[in-house]
Amino acid sequence: MSRRVYAAPVLVAVVVLASACSSAPTERQVVDAAAAALGGADRIRALKSIAVEGAGDAPNVGQNRLPDSELPNWRVTAYRRVTDLANDRTDMTQTRQAAFQFAGALTQRQHQAQDGDVAVNFPPNGQPARGSDAQARDRRREALHHPVAAVRAALAESSQLRNLRQDGDNDVVDVRTAKGDVIQLSVSRASKLPVRVAMLDAHPNLVYELSARTWSEHPRSPDYTIFRNETTVWGRWLGLIERHAQRFVIGTDAAQRGNDREKVARVRLFLGQLSPVTRELVATGNLDRLLRR
Repeated sequence: MSRRVYAAPVLVAVVVLASACSSAPTERQVVDAAAAALGGADRIRALKSIAVEGAGDAPNVGQNRLPDSELPNWRVTAYRRVTDLANDRTDMTQTRQAAFQFAGALTQRQHQAQDGDVAVNFPPNGQPARGSDAQARDRRREALHHPVAAVRAALAESSQLRNLRQDGDNDVVDVRTAKGDVIQLSVSRASKLPVRVAMLDAHPNLVYELSARTWSEHPRSPDYTIFRNETTVWGRWLGLIERHAQRFVIGTDAAQRGNDREKVARVRLFLGQLSPVTRELVATGNLDRLLRR
């Protein structure tokens, strides 16, 4: 009898101890796994700076003459960005050429920097000038879009990790830094590598109009439509819209080239696949809120 009396408390103690040792926050586990996949948390914390160089296209979003016309594009021929992780500084230089009709200089050389809460602009012919607080904030936040910088920020003891969720094959964690910047860090469940960094909360006035994406087949690109076939919206689009229901509106002006009846039908087909609360916001609620500001 005495063995049974003493064995039960010992067994309970072992179970409780094992449970306590394995109860690390799930968000922290996702971040730690991403750090390990990148080479280890210690190596990431020891990293002093990141340099990115390259070339590419930088179109003027929303500046095309017609909804179906190509965006006016700047061809970036030389780009270099250095992020000083240890001292919260960034320095960016680029040369870009206008590939469209433009009244200003067709070739532009730009130099911008950020030191803590101070932005600095370097004009081509003139003295450096202090930029706005918004410029400093935007440049600091832009540096967090590098996956290594994002994981490094998530590892900081002063950062807060919240709202673990799944998005397709990825785990997504909200990371709030000591500066109050919030990023959404997406980590592949298969490779454990960071695959995307988003910062929607940094742009509270950003609202997306969806009508042009309700075509069954869009002439600009087969990937432009949010429909996976003639009648069904892609699941990833539905998930995005449901998560950010206050960021989307829809009209009928660019919905499906054809008569007005067809345009309205495509929009209704899309709205019918949203939850009732999200449908009301996207169809009318968000637009009413914006117009009443």
